[in-house]
Amino acid sequence: MLLKKHHNNKKLATADEYEFKVNIASKEYDKNYSEFERIQNMEKMLKLKYELASAKGISYDS
Repeated sequence: MLLKKHHNNKKLATADEYEFKVNIASKEYDKNYSEFERIQNMEKMLKLKYELASAKGISYDS
């Protein structure tokens, strides 16, 4: 039980980390970049959001 709780705490820390990165990526996306740079930033943001969901234990895979 203790090991499982420790694992969940680690998972939450990782989720917080990704949430922070997603917020930064969102702000980067909103800046006035060229279309190519905006697409790159959007891809980065979506990847981070997927990793955030995974860290929280949410799966989008069917």
